[in-house]
Amino acid sequence: MDEQYAWLYQDMEERTEAVEKLLDQPHALSGEIHRRKMKIEVLRRAVSRLEVHLQKDKVRYTPDPSGKQELLAEAIDEEQEVLRLEKEYDQAVLTAAEWIAGIFDPVAQSIMEMRYMDRMSWDEIALRTRYSRAQVFRIRRKALKELAAPGKIIPGCFTVQKTI
Repeated sequence: MDEQYAWLYQDMEERTEAVEKLLDQPHALSGEIHRRKMKIEVLRRAVSRLEVHLQKDKVRYTPDPSGKQELLAEAIDEEQEVLRLEKEYDQAVLTAAEWIAGIFDPVAQSIMEMRYMDRMSWDEIALRTRYSRAQVFRIRRKALKELAAPGKIIPGCFTVQKTI
């Protein structure tokens, strides 16, 4: 490849990665929401066990020797963060859906929806579309390049254009 144009390929690769990250964001947020909900459940169980222990031993609640209030405060903070993440998730799903809707080829659009919206595996997509897995990857790569085309503003992707 000509050295003079190497930056064009690098820029396109960065843009393609940024588009894929944008499309993967709902999945990443979903995982984070799930982890935080599990943490909330663990905190609530710890508080329940402490309450049983304190009642059994008839320990007074002042000045909270068990750390119960601290655990409850942490659970409340986590719940607030989950609410914030759920709003961010909803927005990320809408954004990903808008980007996928912008793909011209209906087959590519369908493959991208199956992968990024329905979270299907590549094997499931290949089976459903009756394409080989390699062909599914080629279609995906072409769709990502279409979405990453110069002139489109990709959230989170700040690339500087070079002049030749």
